[in-house]
Amino acid sequence: MDDLADTLENLSSQLFLTTDPYTLDFTDLNRRAILVIMDKDVRIDLPLPKEDRAFKETLGLITHYISRKDIIIIGWNLKSFFSYLKGRNANLLFEAQVYDLKYLESYYGLENNPPQSFSEAKNRLGLLRKSASWKQLDDIHKRIHVPLLRSVLPCLESFGLNDLRLGRAVHAHYEIEGQVNGRLLCSKQFSHGYSPHNMGEKDKSALKPTQYEKIFLYFDFKHMEASMIQWLSKDAVLGGILESGEDLYCAIWEKITGIACTDKYREICKSLFLPVVYGQGVKGLTDRLKISENSAKKLVNNIYNLLPSALSWAGQSNISSDGYVIDYFGRRRKFENDFYKIRNYRVQAPASIVCLNKLIKLFNIIEKNKDISNLIFHLHDGYGIIVDERSWHKIATLVKDALEGEDELYPGLKLRVTCQMGEKLNAMKKITF
Repeated sequence: MDDLADTLENLSSQLFLTTDPYTLDFTDLNRRAILVIMDKDVRIDLPLPKEDRAFKETLGLITHYISRKDIIIIGWNLKSFFSYLKGRNANLLFEAQVYDLKYLESYYGLENNPPQSFSEAKNRLGLLRKSASWKQLDDIHKRIHVPLLRSVLPCLESFGLNDLRLGRAVHAHYEIEGQVNGRLLCSKQFSHGYSPHNMGEKDKSALKPTQYEKIFLYFDFKHMEASMIQWLSKDAVLGGILESGEDLYCAIWEKITGIACTDKYREICKSLFLPVVYGQGVKGLTDRLKISENSAKKLVNNIYNLLPSALSWAGQSNISSDGYVIDYFGRRRKFENDFYKIRNYRVQAPASIVCLNKLIKLFNIIEKNKDISNLIFHLHDGYGIIVDERSWHKIATLVKDALEGEDELYPGLKLRVTCQMGEKLNAMKKITF
């Protein structure tokens, strides 16, 4: 331990930090868990002991030498390290300035392998800092990626649900910037894991809170894509429909056809509206909806005439000179002239930032009320919470206000949520309050 302390003491104030493997597993302490620390001269492969006393001693050294305010850390998938600490009930006072290269490069549209040295990591970060979009990239990193990796996702991952089939807690695993549109990728990476993104009825019936007298709340956004399209395009007609409180698809159907809406027509409009916005043409609708080409043409034309600003905005590609499609918040991706994917991306990518920003806000609220509630999972546009059954109304009100509130990051965006409540995830009922 003395030799380790001497080595850590002689490290420079700029470090590269990663783990081996890249996903540490706090649910199985027999699996390898190594913290890799590099500066310009030294590489340290530091095993994280499974024995609690030795682990705390090692963590104490890390805290003392590499987590100070004057330290700058370039990382690769640092969420794995912080989640491992949280999963082992360890609190790390980590004040160093963090840049996670994995998330920065992914946001910028680069698919690179992890750096093999401090010099490589520093050079790659330097290239990003010289880019014209660094200011926006750095802002998103500080607002979204860093809170997610340091606190929000470690708490979500370390908080397990009891799986009645296994007789033990299971945990979700999230990957930041894991999907093309920037949403979190959820998987069963842990030895004892579950995936909120892929829960069937059997999973939902078997998962219960680990505490007594707790119930589930589930919030999700109502018409998230339509709301994002309206905000991005400033389409006044679509804005009026959303603000009116009318059923979105019934209102659009009646405006484009003049026919009173029924459940059948609502479903037709639901399968029509977004595909047209994303670029599906007459022939595609004819084949998919099993209608005549003339009817499909009229429906498409009427949507374009009803929502000219929305459809005009959707038709813009936003392709840069080097071939990247750039969304509202500066995220970059390349597409092979697949215009449907481009249109979809330009809505879904900024929506992912909004949803993650809301996740961070919810985390901060729940942390202030953690004696009666816990944030347990994130699912695309939705948020899972458990709450003391006697306090659900208080938490539900706080959550609703946070999810529907505006933010300086997306001024003027108006969102509405729905809420479900239940003792089991497969028996949730919609509630109003």
